[in-house]
Amino acid sequence: MPEVTTSPSDLGEVLWQAWKAVEPPEGYRVEIVEGFIVVSPTGRLSHSVIVNRLRRKLDGFLDRSEFAAHQGTGVIHDRTAWFPDVLVAPEGLEEHGTDDGTGAAIPWGPAKGFSIGADITGSGGAG
Repeated sequence: MPEVTTSPSDLGEVLWQAWKAVEPPEGYRVEIVEGFIVVSPTGRLSHSVIVNRLRRKLDGFLDRSEFAAHQGTGVIHDRTAWFPDVLVAPEGLEEHGTDDGTGAAIPWGPAKGFSIGADITGSGGAG
């Protein structure tokens, strides 16, 4: 049987199309992280309380800037999708919305103008 090979650019497209087709069950989120589709549960109440406290503190810190803390916002860049617990991004985030409404598109990359916060996890890593 001949070996089938797929170029990295084709693999990226396959991964992207697969991610777009996934319909996660309620209470789960789906991300593309370092070339893998990752399905993880959303946080529990304690997780939500911590995330909200962090977002409120960040909003206070960013109050007189052009940035704001956002929750529940997907970040799409170069066929990669993240759903961070808290996102620091421009106040007018709707200007960067994707055509399909899945999140904010960052054509210049996440390091320029956006800061993606690390997930807040509990002792079990899913928290």
